[in-house]
Amino acid sequence: MILRSPLSIPPNPLAGPRKVGDETDYIETDPANGRINAGGTASPLIIGNLSLPVWIPPQPGQHTTGLMNGATGFGMAFGVANYLYAVPFILPEELTFDALTVAIATAAASSTGRIGIYNINGGLPSSLLVEATADSQIDTSTTGVKTATFTAEKLAAGTYLFAWEQSSSTVKIKTSVSSGVAGLHVNTETTQMPVFTHLYRDLGSFVAMPDPFGDITAYASGDTPRIAIRRQA
Repeated sequence: MILRSPLSIPPNPLAGPRKVGDETDYIETDPANGRINAGGTASPLIIGNLSLPVWIPPQPGQHTTGLMNGATGFGMAFGVANYLYAVPFILPEELTFDALTVAIATAAASSTGRIGIYNINGGLPSSLLVEATADSQIDTSTTGVKTATFTAEKLAAGTYLFAWEQSSSTVKIKTSVSSGVAGLHVNTETTQMPVFTHLYRDLGSFVAMPDPFGDITAYASGDTPRIAIRRQA
């Protein structure tokens, strides 16, 4: 279920937490991030803890990371040279975008990066939709937020993959912590419906983003590259 902001939900819309013996159910908004959280074991409908993501559409000129589940914080130690990373990006409604952004936490002399978007077909990365900037390069020799533009692209509601590649393993980009997305999967005898934060392909060298994405080297969990996309102004 996706809830679209703005919402009108009190801190606890139940008539007080419903207690059954020593157990308590609750449904409340989280003031820190706008999510709706539910938890407890008193109700058969609320077992354990549940966090429902809330979609807040970006205004023209603003950035978004899409609808991602379970983000708990930020890090800044991510990146291996020549790996093509892919991060799920869930877009609940059709919008037009014109730039991608990444934050460089640790730079390396004479290094560069590439950033883009892949389509998903059958739960797997498929064709290259966007490779940002005219020369497909981002300067990673200095720290800070780097924005790469592309010809405005109208994206339909759906799931895509942000892509990132860098020429040096010294370069580290800022990350989101534990923002796993379930449901993108490989249909094989040994791998079914893994929950992961990102996946990658080892390209062997720093080259243009391949089209299509090609064979996945591995799925991964934990910190994931934090990439944002800008809505066209």
